[in-house]
Amino acid sequence: MGKSTEMKPKQLSLFNDDADAPKSKKQERNPLLGPKSLPVGYNKYIKSKEWKEKRLVALEAANYQCSRCGRKENLQVHNLDYQYLYKERLHDVRVLCERCHKGADTER
Repeated sequence: MGKSTEMKPKQLSLFNDDADAPKSKKQERNPLLGPKSLPVGYNKYIKSKEWKEKRLVALEAANYQCSRCGRKENLQVHNLDYQYLYKERLHDVRVLCERCHKGADTER
């Protein structure tokens, strides 16, 4: 038998699910945004088309509800950590309501 290739839904490829951990600071740069220069680089990224598409995929995957309390209002997409910032995978983010997001930020 030949090697089987697993088909992933196209929208999940936005999250670079097959990406490996960054190997150097140089590899952590997003060519569209330039060097990470928080908070300016981060703020620019959050407003980018790339992030908005990832955010939409995450919201759809979570059925438009907070993964902690189930609320459906004031939803935000929370990065669990910043290891994959700019190249998040779907399991690197959680959909949270504004209230739960504040709590998650203090737990990080």
